[in-house]
Amino acid sequence: MGILQSIPEHITCINCGRCCGLVPVSPADSVAIKNYISQNNVVIGGAADADPLKCPFWHSTNKRCEIYPVRPLICRLMGVSKQVRCPNGNSANIDGRKYSHLLSRDIELMSNVDWR
Repeated sequence: MGILQSIPEHITCINCGRCCGLVPVSPADSVAIKNYISQNNVVIGGAADADPLKCPFWHSTNKRCEIYPVRPLICRLMGVSKQVRCPNGNSANIDGRKYSHLLSRDIELMSNVDWR
């Protein structure tokens, strides 16, 4: 099992999108997301009420993340890590610091990346 697969799912998530704001993304995340977009015909900014302060992959009408299988580390830790609390409550309380080695100094905000 890979280290990302060892992060438990946030089983009490209600898909409200409140955590889908200015999401930091690493270069490795960017590559995985771009590949996923091209292979799956993902619509960028598919929300009817597109907000520049929201993640471009959160679809508020459908209440889902359009890139869920390749979502960034911070998204995977949301609601399961003690350090990244969900506004609706955590379903696990793992120590997210053990994943810090996966972070990069070259992080940028997802909303600033040209995904096309």
